[in-house]
Amino acid sequence: MSKWGPTELIPNFRNNYSVLPENQFFAFKDGNPKDVNRMVKHGKQFWYATQATGLWMSEGSNRIHFNESDSTISKNLNDVCFDEKGHVIFGSNSGEVCIGNYSNQKLKIDYRINSDNGLQGSSISWIVVDQNGKLWVGTNLGLNCIDLDQLYTKGTYQIRFLDEENGYTGQSSKKVVIDLKGNLWIGADEQLIRLDTKSFLSTHNEPEKIILKSLEINHTPVDSVLNKELNTWTLLPTGNITLKHSENNIIFYFDILNYNAPGKDRFRFILRGFDPEWRQWDAGRKAVYTNLPPGKYTFCAIRNPWWKLWYLQLMTIALLLILAVFFTRKYTKAEREKQLKKSEIEKKIAQLEMQALQAQMNPHFIFNCMNSIQYYVLSNKMDEALVYLSDFSKVLRELLVNATLHMVPLKQEIDFLNSYLRLEQMRFPDKFDYEVRFIEGERTDAILMPPMLVQPFAENAIRHGFMNLEKKGHLSIIFEETSKNLLKCTITDNGIGRDKATIQKGSLPENDRPHSATITETRIRLFNTSDSPAIFKIVYTDLTENDKPCGLKVELYLPMEKCSG
Repeated sequence: MSKWGPTELIPNFRNNYSVLPENQFFAFKDGNPKDVNRMVKHGKQFWYATQATGLWMSEGSNRIHFNESDSTISKNLNDVCFDEKGHVIFGSNSGEVCIGNYSNQKLKIDYRINSDNGLQGSSISWIVVDQNGKLWVGTNLGLNCIDLDQLYTKGTYQIRFLDEENGYTGQSSKKVVIDLKGNLWIGADEQLIRLDTKSFLSTHNEPEKIILKSLEINHTPVDSVLNKELNTWTLLPTGNITLKHSENNIIFYFDILNYNAPGKDRFRFILRGFDPEWRQWDAGRKAVYTNLPPGKYTFCAIRNPWWKLWYLQLMTIALLLILAVFFTRKYTKAEREKQLKKSEIEKKIAQLEMQALQAQMNPHFIFNCMNSIQYYVLSNKMDEALVYLSDFSKVLRELLVNATLHMVPLKQEIDFLNSYLRLEQMRFPDKFDYEVRFIEGERTDAILMPPMLVQPFAENAIRHGFMNLEKKGHLSIIFEETSKNLLKCTITDNGIGRDKATIQKGSLPENDRPHSATITETRIRLFNTSDSPAIFKIVYTDLTENDKPCGLKVELYLPMEKCSG
């Protein structure tokens, strides 16, 4: 069933079921059919379903009010139509559909279809017959489909029902039209419903049936009580049965022909004439009645498919939610592991790149030291050259040992800086003094830091800050712990400043120009990750005195680790 909202709808009425043509209505002088809910033309006759006076028919100037001759016809009718065989069919506001034959100005009602026969709904809103012998009945509860061929040939009431659980929402509908393809067009509140009857009938061709398996009267099988009113094969009643007033304890055993999911269906039943309302849904297939008073009773049972049970639907929804959470967590975990692996790979790449940059620093440093040795040799200062070579060998050994290390103890780095600065003092006597210290907080051998990051800045201060300084230079290198994984190193000099040093760079040989600071900046930048961007960095501060440059302060924020023992 599909719902459309077309901008234009031109219904095609069947020839024997149409509205009254224009200018053909005429009023009777007295006894008029009032409050007409539906009027249809059948041959030369006009039939009226009225709200207060029941069923009428007019042919020419003659009119017949059928309620006057048959008081069983409801006075509150909502619709009337005809089938292919010429039967007149009308539905009442009390939930009953009547099928009859009109002949010789008399109406004989052959079938009455209501809740006793399985019709769902207490009020008939509209009725219509299609070209396949199906009577469609719209009620306040939903849509009923009655097989007229089965009713006329076998006398059986085969009724199929659609409600909101099946997707039908036309309970408020008052009018319906059948087009040439057999589709039902149902006008309801704020919607137009199109029902493909062929598709519906093909998918519901063989509905599962509830059957009466056995019957006990006063705890005795029915075949022992009634012998002449039973089917030879099933040993069950073939129609209505009459019991004695003492035979008032009855047990009904029923079941459903459901081979796909046997035992999972739920049922509710009612003994009309005794039960005030339907019993609750239950999996049981037995109805027990004791001490029934004399009266006329009809036993009815209906089935609720197991897959429509509320708790099974709730369990299905819960299962779907659990599966959704499970797969979401699994996907999130996989993505997190993927990101971790990616971070590890990026970290390894960064470490390899830093090792390569560190390796570039070593030749640069060695080249400068060899220049100093060359200076002593050319100046015939052999004693100074030997002392210099001794300290240089120690520094060179540290360089080779630290070449592939990611982190070294702070104490080792401080010792290395002291050895290096002594070499520079020998190279430039009385040119500068220095201090290297750590603000107390932890033992320097328990703190790890990246090697060869501070030396290039000390070298730049000496070679470019102090070289043309008229006074004695001073270099301060202070280490301090600022957070759990952050080490700050402050390098301060009282040199000529960066501006003058830049101007005087041009006087140096091309190969002697400093590139070490750039390499160090790249190394520090590689320590940063996407989780902690720009934590490790370099901050330059130009120092001034009386608006004149008087040195440079460099703050290094470096990664730090701690080791035990």
